Amino acid sequence: MMALPADEFWKGSGEVDSLLSIGVAEGAEVRELSGVTYRWVLDGKAFAALEPVWDRLLEKCETITPFMRWDWVWRWLMANGDLFTPAICVAEEAGKVVAILPLAIGREETGSRRGLRQLCFMAGLGDAQGERINLMIPADRVDELAPTLLAQMADLNGRWDAVRLNRLPKESAVLPHLLKALRSYSISSGVLNSIPCRYLRLDLPMWEDVIGSRSRKWRAQYRKIRNQLPEEYGVTFHFGMKSPTGEDPVEALFRLHENQFRGLGSHFIRERALKVHRELIPLWQETGRSELCYLVAGGKIVSMVHLLREGADVFAFQVGRDQTFEGRSAGTAAWDWAMEHAYRTGAKSVDFLAGDFEYKRRWTEETRTLLDLEGYAPWSWRARVFLVMRWMRRLLTGKRVDSDPSAESDAIG
Repeated sequence: MMALPADEFWKGSGEVDSLLSIGVAEGAEVRELSGVTYRWVLDGKAFAALEPVWDRLLEKCETITPFMRWDWVWRWLMANGDLFTPAICVAEEAGKVVAILPLAIGREETGSRRGLRQLCFMAGLGDAQGERINLMIPADRVDELAPTLLAQMADLNGRWDAVRLNRLPKESAVLPHLLKALRSYSISSGVLNSIPCRYLRLDLPMWEDVIGSRSRKWRAQYRKIRNQLPEEYGVTFHFGMKSPTGEDPVEALFRLHENQFRGLGSHFIRERALKVHRELIPLWQETGRSELCYLVAGGKIVSMVHLLREGADVFAFQVGRDQTFEGRSAGTAAWDWAMEHAYRTGAKSVDFLAGDFEYKRRWTEETRTLLDLEGYAPWSWRARVFLVMRWMRRLLTGKRVDSDPSAESDAIG
């Protein structure tokens, strides 16, 4: 399916919970089991019709992150629609949508799997990839609905070569059901990558308590950096979309990120990802789901941290720093400022997402784990060729798993 402009996608309107009212893709499979109807959404037009119910269902799920929000997955498809098509199974009960299996099928443009048709989470591959992604099933109904919902994957047999489900929370109640389903539908299935994500708890009475809980050496460094930059380099601390320099903070984020990570292959500044984030950041700034925290010196923005927010949970998503700025520790100071801003605006936790960097280690030792799951189609000659070649590569290199650049996350900074 080629990417279509937004105005060419039909969108549902009003308080609609049932796909019976708004239609599904022509020729989609429909099945009823134990009072629950399962329907496949297989194109962009039918996917657009899910907008009125998507976030309402997500609010009931065990995994709720910005990367699963409608605003994100819609724009991901708009940017990657020439590479991926929806393969979404929707479960309805008594005329209400009660669960969604948010999958897509497509090919990546680069990497060792680029020749494979991959079955992935919506926003799970391509550019503008998400983090902490899961099935959309109410938390109290996972064991009831997950097995039957995943059983519908049999309808997709022959349409994919490999399954790649990235960034599933290890603690998810869905995990055993997913692994069982992969064993049923695929070969060589299991966990490909286990990715630790540093996690900071901020549920202390005062910000001074957060600082006071650190070592004496840590506190001394924190105060030195916070005082030195304003005094010696005229640094000021800001957040939001109105920069005192007159520069658009969104474009400043892209500029600083490219400056800091040039040549490292960051997903964030690829063309498709920029298309997503140029729309999404200003939109979410207005609703409080996005925060830009930055330092200004010499009439320009010199360092920035981009946070995403889901209620009291904050996700440290992107960073950028002007490598030519002579002031020491500007990047560290931006992180300190971002953590303080998150705390003072109601955050109870910060998830630093995938990738292990010094600024993450400086703030926390606690981790949570994400899993990348894989499986391969027994009917696919492409999958068998890939598995043989991977086995040979591992035999020669002594590596047990693939080298996965995305393990450093879309949040490479």
